[in-house]
Amino acid sequence: MIHYVLATLFTFSLHAEDHVETYLKFLTEHQAVLGKKGNFKEGEIEVVTDTLRIRDVEKLQKARCLKKGMSEEDAILASKIGLISEDLYWIFIRDAVIFPTGAEGSYNRMIKKCSLDNGPAGVAILPLLPEGRIAAIVAFRHATRVWELEIPRGDRQPSEPIEVALKRELEEETGFYTSESIYLGDMAPDPGMASSIVPIYLAKVDKQGLSNQDYSEAILGVRTFTIAEIKEALVKGYLDLDVKGKQEKVYVRDSFLTYALFLAECRGII
Repeated sequence: MIHYVLATLFTFSLHAEDHVETYLKFLTEHQAVLGKKGNFKEGEIEVVTDTLRIRDVEKLQKARCLKKGMSEEDAILASKIGLISEDLYWIFIRDAVIFPTGAEGSYNRMIKKCSLDNGPAGVAILPLLPEGRIAAIVAFRHATRVWELEIPRGDRQPSEPIEVALKRELEEETGFYTSESIYLGDMAPDPGMASSIVPIYLAKVDKQGLSNQDYSEAILGVRTFTIAEIKEALVKGYLDLDVKGKQEKVYVRDSFLTYALFLAECRGII
């Protein structure tokens, strides 16, 4: 159902006569990032790359949308295959696919534009202080509309080495500096929708300066915890913290924090 709902949020911006050609060219140029075509006979979701078959899938999806009660205009938008929309950070794609059952349809995915140079989309960092405490940031997140406890993370700039991105994001969001970082593993935050693969690092903090967060971020500040305190907060799901002079529920459910903590323990680092 998410495929139909998301479709109405975007405007198809390419000319009808060339949108499939443009899409297929994009798939070819960025094959390393977008991944393999797949084979439905082997239980995979196969991406259709034949132009005529793509047109057939568009007609099929339009009929399905109309059957669900969509207007003619919305059904056309929701069934278009190709590069649907993009902004400064994301490209929204709708593929024609063959499912393992042999049924045809469409599937949406989102690509981080900063990953098109074949590098990781971003980086997440678990800051470890000299006394063994873990640092996390308190940030107000637009999507959830509440305060969240998270580890610092962010996008990698085009062609930026991951080690440089790591130090930059750490310094910008926390003011911490590190001269030693340890790779923990890769994380796929939402493989059902986004193609982003994010490497996770543990950074041993050397010193602290002033944070320099981006204009679009709402980071209240840094809090430090023992590992036991973080685990207790994860089980509880939230912390009651002072936010600008009043007690606020700060949710503790960050998947990056959880995964980084787990990997660091598995590797015997903490």
